[in-house]
Amino acid sequence: MLLDISLIGYGKMGKMIASMAEEHGCRVKSIIDPSVEGCEKEIRPEILGDVCLDFSLPDTVLENIRKISAAGKKHGGGHHGLEQQASRGGATC
Repeated sequence: MLLDISLIGYGKMGKMIASMAEEHGCRVKSIIDPSVEGCEKEIRPEILGDVCLDFSLPDTVLENIRKISAAGKKHGGGHHGLEQQASRGGATC
């Protein structure tokens, strides 16, 4: 059985994860990136996989975490600039 994942941000990392997903026991259920043609434009509970891998921009990460958590899904990813968000008082999840 494959693990359903959602990719948030479809740049280099998102594309690499998508290309390797099946060989590692995962299925990409959705790709969310408002700046990429053909991708979902926003996070909605009904399109999320069991795990959401977030490679989006630092300014959107905290809101993404809130939406993913509210949907009862797991969140992971690599976030450059998250420290700056925390120092501005934005890291309240």
